[in-house]
Amino acid sequence: MKPPSASPFLLAAVLWAMAGSASAQSCDALRPGLEAARSSLELAALEANFAKGKDLARQSRVDLVKASTSAQNCGCMTGFAFLDDASFEARLAGEARSVREFSDYLRRAIHHFDDSLGSLESCAPLS
Repeated sequence: MKPPSASPFLLAAVLWAMAGSASAQSCDALRPGLEAARSSLELAALEANFAKGKDLARQSRVDLVKASTSAQNCGCMTGFAFLDDASFEARLAGEARSVREFSDYLRRAIHHFDDSLGSLESCAPLS
């Protein structure tokens, strides 16, 4: 006796439901990642000690990479691109040779981070 075969419609429905569930789970990591990145960028911007500010910029880079990966996994490619740009600028801030250079790179990182929020809100509502 031949086992019953699943209809193509049923198979497609099951796969679609599984994909939607995976997408929702991957978007769950987005908010905490953005909060960590925002917090570390803010701390770096407020730090008066140049060496500590650079350390905080390096931590910001780590947080921004995590947030950008979450955005990519969530399918928010524009938000991913902005966060990727922000992590690049944060890396440069962490390697800065002067306070002015640090300030410029960190300002650009914050600008890209802020830009990411608008695109992420339209892709995966954050509130």
